[in-house]
Amino acid sequence: MFKSISIKAALLLGGFTAVTLSSCLKDDLYDQNKVQSVAAKEGKTKIIELGVTGTSNSNFMVLAFNSSNTDTTFNLIPVTLASSEPAPEDINVTLEKNDAIVDAYNNDNGTAYTVPSSNMYTVLNPGGVVTIPKGSNTGYLKIKIKPNDFIGTDWALGYKIKSVDKAGYFISGNLNQAIVAIAIKNKYDGHYRLTGTMVDATNPALTGAQPIEVDLETLGSNSVVLNPTQGPFAGAYLYPILNAGSGSGYGSFSPVFTFDANDNIISVTNVYGQPAANGRSGELDPSGVNKWFASDKHIEVKYWMNQPGTTHRSSMNEKLTYLRPR
Repeated sequence: MFKSISIKAALLLGGFTAVTLSSCLKDDLYDQNKVQSVAAKEGKTKIIELGVTGTSNSNFMVLAFNSSNTDTTFNLIPVTLASSEPAPEDINVTLEKNDAIVDAYNNDNGTAYTVPSSNMYTVLNPGGVVTIPKGSNTGYLKIKIKPNDFIGTDWALGYKIKSVDKAGYFISGNLNQAIVAIAIKNKYDGHYRLTGTMVDATNPALTGAQPIEVDLETLGSNSVVLNPTQGPFAGAYLYPILNAGSGSGYGSFSPVFTFDANDNIISVTNVYGQPAANGRSGELDPSGVNKWFASDKHIEVKYWMNQPGTTHRSSMNEKLTYLRPR
């Protein structure tokens, strides 16, 4: 079993409604990276794109697997016809592996993903051809791996659309490439109850949503991202808060906790970037305990959400109590 994590995107798109928009602290659609309309920007219909994260130029996702030495087949990259209508015919889209995409992502984000060697995985689509079947909007590049071959290193594959076999279809200008990281769930991964406090220095009406249940999802061998599983933005990779008692969230901010070999948290960053497009970033508060405890798997951590003009806009002092695997 594995869980996909779509990162640095408007992951809120599927569950976001006009009702919940009103409580999102004026972190408008742009701040939340929700206003990307590929077809409108390119002025074309029948756009073919790599739908890893839907609306993010980074188009980055993590697939986190349970440890296993058994061959595992899965959908690596969705190839999508960006249209409200399904494909009127089979559309064959050729993808090509491109390691430079991973290198560029590492340079832009301070990460260190390594491209796996060809003997670590098998692409199941002959010639890298993905078929979007007639009557559907999506086809998949499928691969096979043994998850345990990926333990201990942060791995990623980059792919780009090379060609489309039918006339009248256009390759997206900004979603024509994608990166998928392959990770084995680390020991910090799991479902937790988040308690503690959040203090916003600019708006006293904004308070923490604690207690609330969240997932900590593997990003790499020693890092996890917080994703709420309750509240109006469950699964949206936002930091959950209350606005005058109503459920809300900080747009384009969700903390990533990185641990050292002794289970100390050595950094807190923002999964949307350091900083994100709206200027928000994470920073560890060294006055906290900042540690994962093996005895019961709980975590204690203090950190800030920084924002231009306010520096430490919000202070978080949290305990994450382990409940179960996710």
